[in-house]
Amino acid sequence: MADGCTPPDRAGELLPPDATVKTHTDSTMKLLFANGAIVILQPRSQLRVALFASKDSLEALKNLIARTLESFESTTNLDLKSGTVLIDVPTLKKESKFEVTTPLGIAGVSGTRSYVNTRKNCTAVGVSEGLAVATPLLDESVQVRPNQALGLTAKGLTPANANEFQYIQTLSAATATPQKNLQQVRPVGGSLPHAGNHGSPHPSSQGNRKTPC
Repeated sequence: MADGCTPPDRAGELLPPDATVKTHTDSTMKLLFANGAIVILQPRSQLRVALFASKDSLEALKNLIARTLESFESTTNLDLKSGTVLIDVPTLKKESKFEVTTPLGIAGVSGTRSYVNTRKNCTAVGVSEGLAVATPLLDESVQVRPNQALGLTAKGLTPANANEFQYIQTLSAATATPQKNLQQVRPVGGSLPHAGNHGSPHPSSQGNRKTPC
């Protein structure tokens, strides 16, 4: 494609290193990683697989079914240019790292169901199960716990807009991938950041003077 994006041609296609994928208004896309992680691009989203390093092979589809611990440590860095991704990451090894980078900060996840939404002035990180660590450009890292969402802006942390919680409510159903649908998942070949603030990132803890994301 002229824009350098990898088109969603057919299910089961292996993405090359450093691939960029893009969805249109009426489409979504599921990516399967060899460590068992599933990433679902929502409509009007663009994502670059900046780095994926693992000694596991795509026979690790077994990870997707049984959600067993990955065989080897892995490093995943996804660059979300725009839009929304739903993330279902199985339990990873302690040494493994799974991060989503956006223009306004980074979300680190391990063994969690979460989402990252980025737009012009704000990135939102929400969790339905497990734990994520959100790191804005100009603030300390903070944990995002189940049924919580947090905004990242150029000025630091901020409460997430109430509309963001719709992603949390539908996350578990969206990330469920029965075995019969494995052929429809696009495979990708090939320790959490320290949180300076371990307290709850509930919007009220960020102060009432900050504008919601």
